[in-house]
Amino acid sequence: MPQLCYKGADGQWHPLGLLLKGKDGLTMSVNGVEQADGNITLTAADIPVSATDETDVQTALIQRDRVRNLLDNSDFTNAVNQRGQTSWSQDGIYCIDQWKTDSASNAASITLSSGGIVLTPTATLYAGIYQKFDAYSDMAGKVYTLAVCVGGFWDCVSLVIGSDTSGKTLASGLTAYSTTWGHVLIRNKAGNGAITIEKAALYKGSYTADTLPAYVPKGYAAELLACQRYYTEGTAKLGWVFSSESAPTAYLCDITYPVPMRVNPTVTIKNIKLWSAQSPASITAAKNIGDNHGFNSLNLSGSANGAVIQFDYAASADL
Repeated sequence: MPQLCYKGADGQWHPLGLLLKGKDGLTMSVNGVEQADGNITLTAADIPVSATDETDVQTALIQRDRVRNLLDNSDFTNAVNQRGQTSWSQDGIYCIDQWKTDSASNAASITLSSGGIVLTPTATLYAGIYQKFDAYSDMAGKVYTLAVCVGGFWDCVSLVIGSDTSGKTLASGLTAYSTTWGHVLIRNKAGNGAITIEKAALYKGSYTADTLPAYVPKGYAAELLACQRYYTEGTAKLGWVFSSESAPTAYLCDITYPVPMRVNPTVTIKNIKLWSAQSPASITAAKNIGDNHGFNSLNLSGSANGAVIQFDYAASADL
């Protein structure tokens, strides 16, 4: 913001570099301090945000520029979707990374399109999505602002995390909540038409549509790494396995996750491929031995009827 000064002689504001001498003898003051020659120089540090907010403009701008969007995977037009599914009706499952479905009676529709997340309720059943936070205990009871972009327009509401269970209506027709199970919940109520959410953001503190910080995309690569702290998947190729057993049940491998996961994950092994054309159908369970960085041993129960040479894994440390 440019620095301005008030010229007492003509009663006008001027850029600081154009300051002219005021009329001799005219006494003016700023915050009780008399200014020589009637000249007043004000900067953003001297002007309050509003009549009800005494925070000076300079401080407010600095604070706003330092605000961080606390939502992961918030650009739904370029969403991280490691699981690969694009349509959901079941309630309480992960859809795109970091977001769970909120589908009344497992009947409403949540879909991922190129334009964003589409929430389609029925005449009597709502459709929504929600995100949970690892830092919930630090956030609970404090005021945050949820902002949602629909049709290119941003709207926002303030939420008390964990306590705003009645819902606050946005201009788009969506309703925002914060509960103990859905820390940030966005719902399209029953009877509404389909609504596509393009982006969302959560900021600490209270903002209005006029003071809302500009949305800054984190970029797909950064979002993917953030999401992989909670969920990641991949394919492991073991190559040729030599063993004195015709159907070994223990294998050494070297699986390293893209980033250290939030906690030691639960690992699911699937799509097991055996050496030769033998069927893996008799394998009943699999588990890993490792930590939040990866795993290096695979134990199988059941009869593999051959050596494992490849498998897919999904590691979940989701909340």
